Amino acid sequence: PAHKALMVRALLALAVVLVLCEAAPLLRTPDSTIARKELAGPPSEFAAHTLPSPEGAGVTSTAAVFSVLFQPGPENGRSIWEEKVPVDGDDLLTFSVFSKHLKDITAVATSPSGKVVKGLQVQEALQWGQDLPCTTWAFDQPELGVWTIQLSVPEGLAVGGPAAKAAGGDAIMIMGLHGEHAIWSSLTSYNLLVGESVGVETRMFTTASWTDTSVPPVPLRDAVQSADLDVELPDGKQETVPMHDDVSEFGNSTRSGLYKGMITASEAGEYKFTVTLRGVNPKGDKFVRSVVRTLHVAEKTVAFGPSASATWSKDRKAVQLNVAVKTSSNKDEAYRAYAQVWGTQHGKFVPVAWVGGMVVPQESNGGVVLSLRLDKNWLKLAGAKFPLELRDAYIQERKAFVPVAQAASIPVVKAEDDLDSDLDGTATNLPITTEMLEGPRPDGGQRRAGEGKLLLVHGYCTSDTPYTVTDFTNYEVFEDFNANRNIDEFAQLVANFGAPHPSFGVVAHSMGGLASLHMNAFYHTNLALASGGKKIQTLGTPFQGCPLSGLIATLGKVIGYGCGANDDLSYDGVKLWAAGVPSAPRQDVSTYYTRYKSDGLINYCVLAANAILSWPNDGLVEASHAPLPGGIDMGISEGECHSVNMNWPPQCKNAARNKIINEAAAR
Repeated sequence: PAHKALMVRALLALAVVLVLCEAAPLLRTPDSTIARKELAGPPSEFAAHTLPSPEGAGVTSTAAVFSVLFQPGPENGRSIWEEKVPVDGDDLLTFSVFSKHLKDITAVATSPSGKVVKGLQVQEALQWGQDLPCTTWAFDQPELGVWTIQLSVPEGLAVGGPAAKAAGGDAIMIMGLHGEHAIWSSLTSYNLLVGESVGVETRMFTTASWTDTSVPPVPLRDAVQSADLDVELPDGKQETVPMHDDVSEFGNSTRSGLYKGMITASEAGEYKFTVTLRGVNPKGDKFVRSVVRTLHVAEKTVAFGPSASATWSKDRKAVQLNVAVKTSSNKDEAYRAYAQVWGTQHGKFVPVAWVGGMVVPQESNGGVVLSLRLDKNWLKLAGAKFPLELRDAYIQERKAFVPVAQAASIPVVKAEDDLDSDLDGTATNLPITTEMLEGPRPDGGQRRAGEGKLLLVHGYCTSDTPYTVTDFTNYEVFEDFNANRNIDEFAQLVANFGAPHPSFGVVAHSMGGLASLHMNAFYHTNLALASGGKKIQTLGTPFQGCPLSGLIATLGKVIGYGCGANDDLSYDGVKLWAAGVPSAPRQDVSTYYTRYKSDGLINYCVLAANAILSWPNDGLVEASHAPLPGGIDMGISEGECHSVNMNWPPQCKNAARNKIINEAAAR
């Protein structure tokens, strides 16, 4: 079928959903009106919804990143940049250069013994939606010691000076040093709010000694000689922040090897942190390592009030928990909320259920509330009655899912006297129904007549569909090209696109997989009415995040195009998002992922990406961070990369697998 414009789809979806959603709570945004699920689940899932610790999203790197600023050279009419880089790994050395002047750059690498060394030169591109071209030089078994890297361009071509520095440099160079010692860095907290202290903690460690990756690695206490933190603020201004050795981490030790750098967040928006450590490793070799991280700082737009009130839902099947809040945001601004519900049994509090979902503040009795639904059957299952209490409650902004409000406990006040009716005794034999988990569907779950479709959904910032569409049947191609959406916005667009169809399944690439799972978790759509196979199938989706998300935004800025930072895709952003995703919709997702083949001297999809990513990977997504916890793992294939213009064929063009996916898909 002919591809239909997304705007037309959105208007059709709006017309259909307005009819279907009369009785449901509605999320009003500029681009959609979609019925939100009113989520709940058993106490056994409390731990899964706990806000994560930043330590669980630590980034590891054996690379160093340099901002290149060309200066007029002494002769030959060329501007030059030169850096002396200590190389402490003798297995492989790479350096990759990204610049809008790429074709005019000449590189010279001089080894510690003074020899000019010509490595393997590769023209390649980092690809996350759009190509970010680069030239990479690779050196097998490099000489240990201090190398001199000199880049030059014709004089007058590069900007140099403050203007280039403000733009991120004339070029960016990534050096893959691949030694046995690495840098590890995490944010200090997820209290990422204006007016709060935000920062990073960083350490050097020996990779072979880090056997339990569930905890941070043990730092090399005496290895680091200098620690620098460069911060780019949301307004583009840059500042250098001193990092200090946090000796309190190890008692009275004179050096801990754990370095922290903090700033007070003065404005909302994207911050970029670049940490660089230099020193001498335990073998006596000099080293340099760096890591680039971006983080989103939010305004304090909402805060919990002192209590919540309980009223009957309209259908009297549930209790509406109206949580008092104070808000300074747009009245239609959506948040994600979560709380544990505890009830009373024999005079003691017992766990009942958790409640949550995407919510919009509502005016109520002269105040503002967030309304959460608790099906009365949860109380019956727990044998609990009033008084109720909410515990471990939090509210997240929907961009990067930054927690903007938290409360350890909130008392619930009965606003209607008969809310305790029919709650005597325990009914442990009650089945947990879909309505208990998601709230009532606005259409009653009745499928309209007509043919279901398979939606082919692309990822972040792409300029074209990644699929060979002729490999699929009875499909529609979702198109939102060259766009940078947060997960919730992306999910709503996919939901709108599918709304005209009586049912649909999804095949999603890259970030499209995150958006499709989010749509299934938080919104009532006709995906739930699909039959005949797998509802969501994903390919190359970073379900546990990608460490390249911040660096790619920096590279795009230097080159002059790209879609900017997307913190939803970072390790931190994905972990904060995943904390609110229930277990049931995860089970609807079947995940495929790929990697390069290991049959050559140097194995890669993109050499430049290999300097940052753990091995193996698909040039963008690490195999270790691709699987969806709680999803259906369809396994990993070798010899395929994330996108076009990489060292192996693109994963979305595998006709044999596409046939399997097409035949297995629900519609």
